[in-house]
Amino acid sequence: PSSQAQNNEASPFTEGQLAQLLAPVALYPDTLLTHILIAATYPIEIIEAHRWVIKHPQLSSTQIFDQVSDKDWDPSVKALLPFPMVLKKLNDELSWTTQLGDAFLTDQVQVLSSIQQLRIKAEQAGNLSTMDNMAVSHEDNNIIIEPLEPEIVYVPYYDSRTIYGNWHWAHYQPVYWSHPKRYVGH
Repeated sequence: PSSQAQNNEASPFTEGQLAQLLAPVALYPDTLLTHILIAATYPIEIIEAHRWVIKHPQLSSTQIFDQVSDKDWDPSVKALLPFPMVLKKLNDELSWTTQLGDAFLTDQVQVLSSIQQLRIKAEQAGNLSTMDNMAVSHEDNNIIIEPLEPEIVYVPYYDSRTIYGNWHWAHYQPVYWSHPKRYVGH
């Protein structure tokens, strides 16, 4: 087959579809986003981890990691245990999670490129500089998002319908996650 045919087989997701899928998480800190992308390739483990977190709501991060050390879950799934709201979204939006995992397994380079494109759109719209508890920097033509304090990772809550400014893909509106008001970080 031609290289064009191979590219189409390797990348079943269009640019618009990837942007739509990634919109609710593209502005998460890089470390958390990396865990989400990898964990999305293990949807059954996400369900198991979410159920485990529900049964153990009061544990500290250290206690969590001690108690799950014997679990055969991927390290990325275990890394999400201190983020129960993220695990809940990945569990509750399982179709989305599975699509995200499929996209990441199919073409990591395209997924990471789409994340950068979304970050550029948010920056151009003037919205990256307003993200609380995040340090935004540029390195090798990439936008890096990190927590201000390395030992504390905040999960940003933003409206994916507006944060990226003018949305280019009319047929692929961004996935929107509503968030309980008590978790909005303003």
